[in-house]
Amino acid sequence: MIPSSRQTAGGDLFSLTETAAKRAKLSGNISYCSQVHSGTVVQVLSSGGDAGKCDGLLTDSPEALLSIRVADCVPVFIHCPEKRAIGLIHAGWRGTAAEISQEAVRKMETFFGLHAEMLEVALGPSIKPCCFEVGAEVADTFSKECLTLSTEGRYFLDLPQQNRIQLEGAGVQQERIADSPDCTCCSPQMFHSYRRHGEKSGRMICLLKLA
Repeated sequence: MIPSSRQTAGGDLFSLTETAAKRAKLSGNISYCSQVHSGTVVQVLSSGGDAGKCDGLLTDSPEALLSIRVADCVPVFIHCPEKRAIGLIHAGWRGTAAEISQEAVRKMETFFGLHAEMLEVALGPSIKPCCFEVGAEVADTFSKECLTLSTEGRYFLDLPQQNRIQLEGAGVQQERIADSPDCTCCSPQMFHSYRRHGEKSGRMICLLKLA
């Protein structure tokens, strides 16, 4: 995850992602998307470029470099060593409510002929329940084990845990899912946070590539 100073789109977005890739010493054809907080996951080919309106990218091409932007949302990194396939998912609360992590696993099985038990998953730094308070209208879409009562009608939501539940429900083995302990909202020196800074927040650029 590479911090970016500003939210941007189009050519500027590609330039910032290219800069982040150089800093991370990663080469390849960059694939990015117009993130819309959806449950949509698409396969990208070796040529890279704009994958359109979606929130998840999958590939089995070693020439493709997947990228997403986050600032509190959960970045989900997926790898299948046996089939040499990867996925990079932007899971905000809306995308998580739409079960995007589960959708990513299903599509990887379809596109690449793999089984969920083969997958390794890492959940990157994101907002944790200590800082993510939501109203009942949002809480009602999530599992009870991911909610802690805050005040009347409000709850603390564990977004990474909800994604873990989805991944395990899709067949990913519990011991093959790793979660970062870092809360993006609690760590201003390390991470951008939309909850902390609102529209002024920058973004972290996440990159994933087959070695």
